[in-house]
Amino acid sequence: MMIYALILFSVTFVLMMIAGTMGLVAIFVESKMPALSAVLVLLIAASFIENKP
Repeated sequence: MMIYALILFSVTFVLMMIAGTMGLVAIFVESKMPALSAVLVLLIAASFIENKP
C-alpha cells in the first residue's frame, strides 16, 4: 500500500512541475520578452559585424 502512495505522490509532483513550467513559459511569451531578446541579439550581432577589422 505504501508503494502506491509513493508512486501517486511522485506522479502528482511531476505533473505539478510540468504545469508550473507551462505557466511560466506562457507568462514569459505574453510579456513580449522573446521579441525584445531577439532585437537585442540582432543589435549586438550588427555591432560586431560593423566593428570587424
